[in-house]
Amino acid sequence: MKKICSVTSFLFVFLFIHQVLLAQQEAVVPGERAIEKMNRSGLQTAVKMEERFVTEVWENYMRKHGRVSSARRVFTVENAKIPAISDKPVRIISTVEENKGTVTVFCAFDLGNAYVTKGSPQYAAAEYFMKQFVGQLYEEERNERLKAAEKALADATRQQEKRLSEGEGLTRAQTRNRDEKANLEKKLEENRQEAARLVQETETNKRDQQAAAQEVEKKRKAVKEVKIRYASLGKI
Repeated sequence: MKKICSVTSFLFVFLFIHQVLLAQQEAVVPGERAIEKMNRSGLQTAVKMEERFVTEVWENYMRKHGRVSSARRVFTVENAKIPAISDKPVRIISTVEENKGTVTVFCAFDLGNAYVTKGSPQYAAAEYFMKQFVGQLYEEERNERLKAAEKALADATRQQEKRLSEGEGLTRAQTRNRDEKANLEKKLEENRQEAARLVQETETNKRDQQAAAQEVEKKRKAVKEVKIRYASLGKI
């Protein structure tokens, strides 16, 4: 169990460092998109992850700031509350697009009279908003990978325990088999000795039968001699 905890801790630290390094590498840059037949200026970032996963995390991230509506990969929050950008509601219009394994998240911050662009007073706050998302994205990816790694480790541990249990069962079976073999060999030896004894006793019995037959014949002759002897005297 301690070994399993050590491996899990190592995986957690490794994935955490990996997540931090990747998050630091992902740039948030100005961008433009034609959305709903209008050119929108905003900020964007690109990551190498599954589009489904990025989309799910992005929607959840935006829900912290308001109600999200989506259609055709366009995600909108009509009255987003982002105090760092504006003390008034901000309209967020965003897209999530995948191209050759890279997923780009674009986000336009509509202040009502202008979009947040490079040079705007709100740009740093908008950039921080996007970087926070990137951080959350890698954190959730780390959590998913850690969860998958822990599950794989648990499965491997169960398999190891199963194999150990099977090994113990096989060892016991071998011991039983060895004992049974020893018992059988003992019985075979006893049977062999008994067979040899029976052969010997049979031969002895044959000799005893011959001796008994000879003795009977001898006694028969003695009886006959007695009859003959006394017959001559008229006593028999």
